[in-house]
Amino acid sequence: YQLILTSFSWELDVVQDEGEPVIGRGIDVDVVERYGFNGATLSGSMRFKPGNVGYLLKGFGLECATTGSDPYVHTFTPLDSVASFPYLTFIDKFDAASTLDVQLSDVWLNSLTITANERDALRLDFEGRALNLTTTIGSPTLNGELSGVATPNTAKGTLELDSTAFDMNTMTVTYTWGEALASSLTEASLEQVIVQGRNVTGNGDVFLGLESGFYEDVYLGGGTTPSTTMLTGDLQAQFESGAETLTGSVPYYVKLGMTESTFMMYPVGKSGDDPVKAGLTWQVSKVSTDWDIVLRNDHVAYT
Repeated sequence: YQLILTSFSWELDVVQDEGEPVIGRGIDVDVVERYGFNGATLSGSMRFKPGNVGYLLKGFGLECATTGSDPYVHTFTPLDSVASFPYLTFIDKFDAASTLDVQLSDVWLNSLTITANERDALRLDFEGRALNLTTTIGSPTLNGELSGVATPNTAKGTLELDSTAFDMNTMTVTYTWGEALASSLTEASLEQVIVQGRNVTGNGDVFLGLESGFYEDVYLGGGTTPSTTMLTGDLQAQFESGAETLTGSVPYYVKLGMTESTFMMYPVGKSGDDPVKAGLTWQVSKVSTDWDIVLRNDHVAYT
């Protein structure tokens, strides 16, 4: 399934000796030796079109439940078992003649960052690791990008805190899980990626006009002096496209459900006669309810 990216790069994780000073050689050093590779790290950026991007979400360790019928609504929630994470295969297409095609296989993504700026397309950055890299073998079947998918933007949609409309000027949400690489001592066994705890964090600028009371809630806990009580809430951000789905006469959308958000910091910045803004940060926990990422599009299923 083709993904249209604005940038994509990969780099081999090389294990090698850069050469060491040798007794009796004066200023010379011994020759460089290469011992192997720990796969390759990769990263990419794209407009967050709610189409084939669902496969990236699965590679991050999310499972998908689909409802509806053209348009379809796909709800992605975190898997409970690392053993259930599906591996992805990336084919980096250099040109139409396949001059420098590279196949990155056994890929897990370990970071997703969704960025929403004022009057802008929603954007996605991702990072991950491929355990294997090779030139493309044979002629793999490549499906085109999902047709007709328009990019959700920040001019349309809703932002709610505990079901109440909420104003925010910018928003960045980062989904990560810690990675530890268990390299093999010899080539008899493959490297393993050890998955450590997930973390979902967010930050955004909020204009202290309509939301001024929220500042007191974050730091004062609803009282009049600083409080150690942490404010929590259900933060829901939905961004919609200007164009409608192919058959449903409704917009494509991406919805970020951060049900158990704990609001941590809210520093206020003032400069000249600029609007007074505060930099809100929060962390999403999974105590009783999963967080989720929901897509609405014309794609039948992510299998």
